[in-house]
Amino acid sequence: METGGGGQEAALSDQKGSGAEEDRFGFLYEGVTLIPGEVFESSMLGGCSGVSEVPSCAFDGNDRVYNYGAFELTTYGGEEDERVYSVYFIDSNLPTTEGLCLGDRVEDMKSLYGEEYAAEGAAYTYTRGETLLTVITRDDIVVSIEYRLDR
Repeated sequence: METGGGGQEAALSDQKGSGAEEDRFGFLYEGVTLIPGEVFESSMLGGCSGVSEVPSCAFDGNDRVYNYGAFELTTYGGEEDERVYSVYFIDSNLPTTEGLCLGDRVEDMKSLYGEEYAAEGAAYTYTRGETLLTVITRDDIVVSIEYRLDR
């Protein structure tokens, strides 16, 4: 399995030792861990190519969708308390914190995350605390990856 993101390997092993993802999923990107439900400040990450606002389906008001090219980050809440709702993967070379990429096989996913998931059709959902990792497959190939808040 290729995971891409070569320079992230050391950061990934540091993160795994921290215990943070034992109770919640988080996505490590450019030294910043994005955890669904945690506060987000747009200054945390550079390289945003655009922001849009959409009516929220799960919360009051609008959600913001930040496009970082390789992934989309959706937040909820106001200016002073903006929080991560989801991280949706777009680039097949971008690995999850644990090393899964779009285009990997279901057996790669199970090797990284285990067999404790809820399956509905071709969708596999792993739960850690109040966070979810949903992986959608087609013909045993990963075609969608999303971290999100369980809400």
